[in-house]
Amino acid sequence: MARTVCYIQENGYDSRSDLDAATDEISSKLTEARKTLRSTEDRIRTLNEQIHFVGQYQATKSVQTRFLQSRSKKRYRQEHRAELERYDAGVKYIKEHFGGKVPSLKALKAERDQLLQMKDAQSGTYKYFRDYQKELKTVNANVDVILGKDRARTQDREKAQDIS
Repeated sequence: MARTVCYIQENGYDSRSDLDAATDEISSKLTEARKTLRSTEDRIRTLNEQIHFVGQYQATKSVQTRFLQSRSKKRYRQEHRAELERYDAGVKYIKEHFGGKVPSLKALKAERDQLLQMKDAQSGTYKYFRDYQKELKTVNANVDVILGKDRARTQDREKAQDIS
């Protein structure tokens, strides 16, 4: 309890409403930080998918070229079915998401690396606000105990049980 009183004095909370306002502000900042972090994570997930399919396309492009040049396409297709299917999946993805134009794998990876750095910074911000909110909730709970609000609630519950 003494630590709670010191914390309140050190941080300049003059009234209960100041403490509640600070808690509400941190809660809203935490919510915003969570949204930003999730948005970045979603974009990274999308980029990983794009990198996968573009890489798959580029890795199997030579197999497709050899297939087109082969004299016995049926036999070549049977021998290289898995590679050709991966090539087709890559082409389909590129057509659906990039309009048929193959993006640079290097550019996609660079964007992902930049987003990973942003994610680390955003994660630090999110953790800071989360810990700060937890701290303020603890202070709020301790203030309630100091002011006797929990005792009043407990007495109200006991009265309600006695009536039943």
